[in-house]
Amino acid sequence: MQTPVVVKDHNSKTAIITRMGRKYAYVVFMKSGKLTLGKLTPVQIQNKAFKTLAIDPAVAVDQFLAHSGGLTQSARLELEAVKEGLHETDSAGL
Repeated sequence: MQTPVVVKDHNSKTAIITRMGRKYAYVVFMKSGKLTLGKLTPVQIQNKAFKTLAIDPAVAVDQFLAHSGGLTQSARLELEAVKEGLHETDSAGL
């Protein structure tokens, strides 16, 4: 599993790029309402001018899951899969 990346766009909106496919990156967006899962092409990612943040992905995933505005079902499933993948890689390193 790929390590997720915590990013911030040019509007200071935080997101987690959870995985990269051949055509799309799967991104969970932090918004004032519900968190949503979206797909972005490499061109769209470049246009949004994402900057990588030095935040532990496990901490960011926990914060996103505890978002008071709620999550869509697809965003929750994606974040839980990421959290499980991070936990498996931590356990394998022990």
